Amino acid sequence: MNQNITRDRIQQLAFTAYAEFLLIHPQDDGSRRMSGIILRSIETMFNTPLTKVSVADIVDYSSTLEIFLDKKDTSKFNDFMLLQHVNTVKEDIRLLSSKRMDFLNNYNDDEQERAGGLQTGI
Repeated sequence: MNQNITRDRIQQLAFTAYAEFLLIHPQDDGSRRMSGIILRSIETMFNTPLTKVSVADIVDYSSTLEIFLDKKDTSKFNDFMLLQHVNTVKEDIRLLSSKRMDFLNNYNDDEQERAGGLQTGI
């Protein structure tokens, strides 16, 4: 395994493997789930954040996937999925920042209560 491969290239390969499996898999009902497992396995193997397709973008997902399936051209699908990946990472950072702020606020409140309790002898 080449350790010098870039994260962008890893994502492109993961997205292409995802789409290619959709193309060759004979069952419509299982192919998206299995493709998702393949995508997440590659991302996990290379320790990259997991990609999620936003429900709000499902129509665009379907249309770029159709283009790939019809023309066997991964560029539009990979671009779409990379945008989904970036949005996923941004949302994860936003959620973690929010949780961190909640933790710090709760910690500060607890510290103030302890300090107040010590001062009053409680």
